[in-house]
Amino acid sequence: MSSRDFTDPTAFKIEKIEIDGNDVVGMFVFVSIYENIYIPAITGSVTLVDTDGNGLIEDYDLEFTEKIELEFKNALDEQMQFSGFLNGLKNETVKDSKRFYTIDFASEFARKNETTFITKRFKEVAPQEIVQEILDEKLEVKESEIFGQGIPMNYLGSRKKPFDAIKYVLTHGVTENSTYNKSGDLDQEETSKGTTGFLCWETLKGYRFASVDQILKGEGGEQQPEFTKQLQNRNLDMETAMKGVIDYQFPKIGNLQNKLRSGALNNTSIVMDMDSGVYKEVNYFDESNLTEKEKEIASQFPTRFMWKPTTNEKFNNECTKAQPDTGDQTKRFLSQNVGRQNTFDDQFGEFTLAPHFEIHAGDTIEFKLGKVQSEKEGGYDKKHSGRYVIKSLAHHFSFDGRAYTKVATIRSNKQQDDATSKQ
Repeated sequence: MSSRDFTDPTAFKIEKIEIDGNDVVGMFVFVSIYENIYIPAITGSVTLVDTDGNGLIEDYDLEFTEKIELEFKNALDEQMQFSGFLNGLKNETVKDSKRFYTIDFASEFARKNETTFITKRFKEVAPQEIVQEILDEKLEVKESEIFGQGIPMNYLGSRKKPFDAIKYVLTHGVTENSTYNKSGDLDQEETSKGTTGFLCWETLKGYRFASVDQILKGEGGEQQPEFTKQLQNRNLDMETAMKGVIDYQFPKIGNLQNKLRSGALNNTSIVMDMDSGVYKEVNYFDESNLTEKEKEIASQFPTRFMWKPTTNEKFNNECTKAQPDTGDQTKRFLSQNVGRQNTFDDQFGEFTLAPHFEIHAGDTIEFKLGKVQSEKEGGYDKKHSGRYVIKSLAHHFSFDGRAYTKVATIRSNKQQDDATSKQ
């Protein structure tokens, strides 16, 4: 089926819905598939309907652990394919003579994560290399894109599951954008600047690994075309109609109170070196990552104090003394991670589009949103237009023949409008 066979941009064609090899297209009511940069696996749910007299569970001998395969096609001939496993019956209801089953599912890597453990010691290995090895050898991921780069770190698996090990790397790995200024042992205060932090997530195209800064710059995925809020005119060709924004809203823009409480703008890390007994206060305040208003508000004093003991000797098996801040890189990631992670999602936007299967979490996307400036003149909304990072997306398919892709977007504290959205 090609785009000429569709008259509505939200229309779609079901190619396959199978559970444990059984075709259940005739029972299909609703399917949702989710991608999220904060979640390491694809998740979703499927709703099926059966007559109350029959038994879906009995007929197919379901334990809700079986394999599920989905395949859909949109009006642009884009094809979406997913293969995973059911993960339990979420809800079962009876209405009149019909019985509805809502079943959760997840990608195969979510299940493989529960049966695999990390026991290896990584000594002076870059974060991207640790993640790549876990994806390739433990989860057996076939497709992955590694964008992030970091400085070598130390990590001991200790029978951690792959997702837990990756999470450690994401929060303890250090990018080259993170710095701190050393002082003498007798000096109590030191300073740190910059940002750090990584994310690793699954899309329908495979896994991605990137630093938070790369994602904000549009380097953690693909650049999607511009979408416009437009009238649903029947004279539009299908390709143009598919680039329309059906609906949008902004549930959150800015939350200074949360930034202050988390210490994202100005914080102090109290670090006690357990090897030497040296006490340090590492002050974090980086004007380059703040807006002018944030600088004025946060420049007076730190809004959060954090404390952490450190030790480098536990990472060292040699007879010589371990070098400070090598095995334990707390001074390079603790404050910097707090600063980046809590200014990463300053704005939340939600957009409803026609089904698009080439859009993925981590991509950047452009929106041009119109507004009426006067009774005679139009314009566009400069505050809400521009580039966004796709935090998450959901593909929804309904039995009425309509499908939607709902995109949740974020901007950092410095990406306030169209002009600054590409910073």
